[in-house]
Amino acid sequence: MKTIRLLVIFSLTLVCSGFGQAVKPKTVIIKITNEITGKAIDATLEWPNGAVRKITTGNYQVSLDLGAKGLLQINKDGYFDFELNLDEATEKLNKIHEIKLIPEVPQLLITVVDAKTDSVLTSTIDLFMFDESSVVFSDKIEDMPYTIDLEFNKVHVLQVRCPGYFSFKDTLDYTNIYYGRERRKIIALMPLKVGNKLSLNNIYFKVNEVELTSFAKKMLDELAQVLIKEKDIRLEVGAHSDDIGNDEYNLELSDKRAKAVKIYLLEKGAQEKQLITKGYGETAHIVLNTTEENRALNRRVEFKIISTN
Repeated sequence: MKTIRLLVIFSLTLVCSGFGQAVKPKTVIIKITNEITGKAIDATLEWPNGAVRKITTGNYQVSLDLGAKGLLQINKDGYFDFELNLDEATEKLNKIHEIKLIPEVPQLLITVVDAKTDSVLTSTIDLFMFDESSVVFSDKIEDMPYTIDLEFNKVHVLQVRCPGYFSFKDTLDYTNIYYGRERRKIIALMPLKVGNKLSLNNIYFKVNEVELTSFAKKMLDELAQVLIKEKDIRLEVGAHSDDIGNDEYNLELSDKRAKAVKIYLLEKGAQEKQLITKGYGETAHIVLNTTEENRALNRRVEFKIISTN
């Protein structure tokens, strides 16, 4: 009887001391941020047993079972992948791992084609920083799509040139972009033939004013170079408005804006005989003036080739 009683007492003692109970998994905290900005970002975390729980933006809890060890995979589009080695035996409870994901470089993939035939064109591209006058790089492109590496938090100016075509010029706004954002763009160049039109939506004016903004002037600089090289080309500079305001006012305003464009091109080297102006007001909209986005498309300047002799 004494032996039995001793065994019972020993068993109770083991239970009370916690022996034989299931061991709770350890938990560690993963904090993920953008290396450049320091801001918390969400990502995809892969752990062998799948015990990952999101707490808040960029903060995760990973459970480590007894004896668990391996690589925690951390992935997010636009960032380089990251691996974290975890071992339950050496991890402290609720330890915080701060992970700074490195952003990939933003990229633009461009294909240049003929606007009339869609055939691929061999072209020259130039890239500027909007706040700088010097070219970042210039290259001749043949293989498409052509990949351009861009800079974080910058406004770029892309220019595409090909003999016998209107040049293309536009901005690539990467302000507040701090990850590997990728854009694909098909650039259709318009042949320099009578009747063809080039529409520039980036020729901005201040509200109810006719003075060109510095941005608009930058967009017109390359067109001036085309006119200097192609001295036999005559263009109509046509300015268009949205439907805000009465018809007479819009017609007069668009006429003044067309003349402002002509004056700037003449200052940059074009000849008087190469340019005539016409204000269309709201009479030739390309989309209905039903939204602010549509109105912005209608506020444009178009260049139509009148002759090449």
